[in-house]
Amino acid sequence: MGKDRRKFIRFDVPLKVEIGLKADINYIKEVTAKDFSREGVGLVLRDFDLAEGSQIQLKFFIPSRPEPIASSAVIKWAGKIDNKWQMGVKLEDMENSDKSQILDFVYEQWRRKHKSSKDIGKFNP
Repeated sequence: MGKDRRKFIRFDVPLKVEIGLKADINYIKEVTAKDFSREGVGLVLRDFDLAEGSQIQLKFFIPSRPEPIASSAVIKWAGKIDNKWQMGVKLEDMENSDKSQILDFVYEQWRRKHKSSKDIGKFNP
């Protein structure tokens, strides 16, 4: 995990996500995105059985959209933090319009979450 090399702001809003593998159509896990940015996602998992560098398929579920948004991604890091498995993934081929829909959703949720907080001007990079 080491030094933080993020280029974009991450919004700390939970989002339902499914992980799948191209090589194994039976491999599907429901996880939670703990944060989302223009290039990547932080995920929280019950267990971890994939290697860093693995290519994965993601489906993001947004309440206002009937179908999930799909993207491929690569696992950049994984580890146990606060007794939970977490991993950071880099998005690889998500359509800009789909990414904008997710960013609009997480920004609105983040804004509501921090509306009454004095931290409204602070991002969670």
